[in-house]
Amino acid sequence: HYLGRLLEAGDLPSACRRLMVCACEDVGLAWPQIIPIVKAAVDIANAYIALGNRKEGERILDRVWKNAAQYVDWYMNLDARGFGMSQNDCQMYLAFMQACMQATEQTDSHWFNQHRGAFIQYQQRYSMKTGQGVQ
Repeated sequence: HYLGRLLEAGDLPSACRRLMVCACEDVGLAWPQIIPIVKAAVDIANAYIALGNRKEGERILDRVWKNAAQYVDWYMNLDARGFGMSQNDCQMYLAFMQACMQATEQTDSHWFNQHRGAFIQYQQRYSMKTGQGVQ
């Protein structure tokens, strides 16, 4: 309801923030619609960048990235049993980070290059923890 009202009023930045709040809550796989919502937020960020508002686009990407990274760090620090039970959730947050990377590779090389090294490290940590690559 409120999202529709924000969009009707032309308040796109607030609407994006509302989407991000929903998308970045710890809902795990109990709410499978979360993945399209996060990807929509990344698409909105890309639209901002394409329209010349790089600062707002990068701000949205940073929110997705920081939230996902926080959860991935938490999952990676679990013991083997805890991680085994949470591995799918960890993969989901890595997928959010990957969506940011893929979306910016062609449109915002500054953001992409700034986060590339960290993303590679997250992938390597995951591979070492599981003995397999990110799926």
